Amino acid sequence: MDFQWFLVTMLLPGGWALQQSPDTIVRVGDTVTLECSASGKTFVNMYWYKLPVEKDVSMQLVVYSLEGGKADIEKEFKNRFQMLALEQSPHMVIKEGQSVNLECSKKKTSNRAMYWFVLPSQKNSSLTQLVYAFEGAKPEVEKGFESRFKSSKIIGDSITLSIEHAFLNDSGTYYCAESDHS
Repeated sequence: MDFQWFLVTMLLPGGWALQQSPDTIVRVGDTVTLECSASGKTFVNMYWYKLPVEKDVSMQLVVYSLEGGKADIEKEFKNRFQMLALEQSPHMVIKEGQSVNLECSKKKTSNRAMYWFVLPSQKNSSLTQLVYAFEGAKPEVEKGFESRFKSSKIIGDSITLSIEHAFLNDSGTYYCAESDHS
């Protein structure tokens, strides 16, 4: 089984730089070291996610680091990276100007946080966090997306991302992730 690894980081706005290992393909039994450093502004949170290459498999939070704290490995990955699974809306094609709802259900009911990300289909695009939501709290839509992107609260084990009046540059792969981090 092959996996693609990448880093998602949330940084304070303005004058920062992020350096990380390039995308890496790892085969079963291989050892790999992935590095990341941020300079400029102080980082708030940094996250490592795993995106399996299998079709219809969701992105998974592996490690998170909070400002001033140590990195924590998600419980599920402490024992040789055991897999989690989310259920997401299937692939869909919509016309420009239409609205769309994307749904995601977590598989581990004890996980308290859910996230939405997009990997735009434009060349040289990078994964961007759209929403983070914690059980019992109003979801936070990232700056710059609030006008057309809306998110439900976590209801039961599900969360919905709504895109109002989609534009061509909204094309991409939308990912949902869950975490027990709160």
